[in-house]
Amino acid sequence: MKEDKLKEVLDLFEYEELIRMREELHENVSFLKKEIDSRIEHIENNKDNICVTCGRKIKHDDHAIQLVFGPTNVKKKANFCAMDCLEYFIRKLRELDTKVDRGIIKDQNDLEKEFGDFDSLEF
Repeated sequence: MKEDKLKEVLDLFEYEELIRMREELHENVSFLKKEIDSRIEHIENNKDNICVTCGRKIKHDDHAIQLVFGPTNVKKKANFCAMDCLEYFIRKLRELDTKVDRGIIKDQNDLEKEFGDFDSLEF
């Protein structure tokens, strides 16, 4: 989280409001967690996603496919507009795995040369 953004938000509150917020936080920390979780869910449910394979815009009411993958501490989400885009993506992942095993891809630069960047994937 950017500290500057949080400071900007806190600057919007009056002294008395900050005192009340601090008391509420000490009494019920789950309030803040609940509000943050609610906001994240709202954003995720209302944003349009992009298919990582073909770049098509996917609205939240489309029958899209979402793949969550990666090590436990760094999960990635990839959205797909159709099954064939998911299959293509998985085929490319298999190629990547093979090239890493063979030593063709050794670092991030090799990866980007071979497959492009992964900017369209979400954290």
